[in-house]
Amino acid sequence: MIFPEHTRSFRNSAKVCVRRGSLRILMVIAALLFVTACATHTVGPDAPPAQVAKASKAKPTQADARDGVDFSAEEAAEASDDALTPEQQKVLSADDGITLTLSQRENQDFVNFFKFFTATDENGKSRRGRVSFERWLERAKIYLPYVRQVVRERGLPDDVIFLPFAESGYNPWAVSRAGAVGMWQFMPFTGRKYGLTVDWWIDQRRDPYMATHAAMDYLSVLYGMFGDWHLALAAYNAGEGRVGRAIRNSGSDDFFEICRLGSHLPRETRQYVPKIMAINKIILHLEELGFEPIDWNHDPDIASLNVPGGTDLLALSKAVGLDWSEFEALNPAFRRTVSPPEMETPIYLPSEKVAHANAYLAKPEARPFAGYATYTVRSGDSWWAISRRHQVPINILRTLNRGLSSTLHPGQTVMIPAQGANANIAAAPSGSRAAQAESAVANAESRTAATRALAAKRSNYIVKSGDSLWSISKRHGVSLNSLLAANGLSNGNRIKAGQRLYIPGAGEAQTREQQARAKETLSEITYRVQQGDTIWGIARKYNVNPSHLLAWNSLNRNSVLRPGQEIRIRLP
Repeated sequence: MIFPEHTRSFRNSAKVCVRRGSLRILMVIAALLFVTACATHTVGPDAPPAQVAKASKAKPTQADARDGVDFSAEEAAEASDDALTPEQQKVLSADDGITLTLSQRENQDFVNFFKFFTATDENGKSRRGRVSFERWLERAKIYLPYVRQVVRERGLPDDVIFLPFAESGYNPWAVSRAGAVGMWQFMPFTGRKYGLTVDWWIDQRRDPYMATHAAMDYLSVLYGMFGDWHLALAAYNAGEGRVGRAIRNSGSDDFFEICRLGSHLPRETRQYVPKIMAINKIILHLEELGFEPIDWNHDPDIASLNVPGGTDLLALSKAVGLDWSEFEALNPAFRRTVSPPEMETPIYLPSEKVAHANAYLAKPEARPFAGYATYTVRSGDSWWAISRRHQVPINILRTLNRGLSSTLHPGQTVMIPAQGANANIAAAPSGSRAAQAESAVANAESRTAATRALAAKRSNYIVKSGDSLWSISKRHGVSLNSLLAANGLSNGNRIKAGQRLYIPGAGEAQTREQQARAKETLSEITYRVQQGDTIWGIARKYNVNPSHLLAWNSLNRNSVLRPGQEIRIRLP
């Protein structure tokens, strides 16, 4: 794979390292094995365009793009509950070298994922997890050498090369339920923060090469924050704020100790690092486990070329002899068949096509915006009407037509990124990969919008100055994950004073808070009766004897409670 800024070749082997403490690790492995036993198409350097297209069609659709990626350790254990095979036991027991970067502290989650991704049935046929892993390896072939080169140039441990297996199965088209996109699964806020453009024209989270550099920037920042790769990887999954709070609340800066001390981190994050460790272990022993080895010298001979803003990409792809599906397989970032109008953009082509692309770009018909149409304003037209008619956002139209005022007049000409001289459409063709990806993102955004609308309707808390999502969750006794999910929010979202939130179980949480305060002072409290309350229900809430509650308030068993009535409670 050749790029102007990266021309050196790759060495043959890749070793995933480990730190001191091998003997202790092996003892842990042996114990785990004992417990488990008792419980029991490659695009080559000279590939023609047809071969590139064939490889792209072999990639999964949106429906199965995340197959195996989201499995929990419990689901993995259930899917692969057979005893370990001799081959699996041998690999788990192997001393891998060993000068540790990410220490291999095996635990049951690690074993569950290892079994899930390597298991075969009694006939030697790959089970579900292994099928996913085989698919990931095939899909990753085109990217692994480049990613390894960037990782090593940045001085990061080789282990992070395999992070996209856990994130997306090395699929640039992957879209999570929350709307994270691409091989490295960036949310829009984080992607933009690390230099990726995400707008109507382009989504560089899907650019495998640019997103790799952004991911290295992010991982470097995380390691700088925590000084430990386990915590850096946990923060990549859960967010740096949540990991920082887990360190403060647990009193430990060791990932495994934090996990041992309780639920300071979400269960998903506590499983995330063992999953990556299991993937690294498998990569070290691919051939022993019956997988095809990784060819680190594999070079699909892809080159990058910058094109000016507003380039007609559909016409360019035809000019170099690629149909749109072939071009799109190499350039998943583009959301339109025209490049963004105000920036130079890299495109990726087979090396032998670069000269044809340069020849096309030198022609007059390749001038920027050649793929656009012009529209003559009629009486009664407005920006909103034109936007709706041509299905182009108003802000895009205004940007492309800066010389025009807010009020349009008949006879004025408006440039529309819709149809050009070659009858090219600006939106990705229906049924294309970009269209499918956009649909998946739209569905995720739609689910989020629906959740937010429901939360606004059910809202029971108004954000105050100085509030944060974490402080609100702690104050009301609900987990941060539950609060985020109930309001269609993510860690990157900010809240502001006056915003309305829905806090699930807020009434129960307030009762627990009041009860906790009362226990601290061992004093008598006053409880205001709510609709549906009974003496026995209130007594159960505060863990007191119902007979005592009746006596303290001069009531009898036949007394009727009324909403607003005050009840005295003496805590034991």
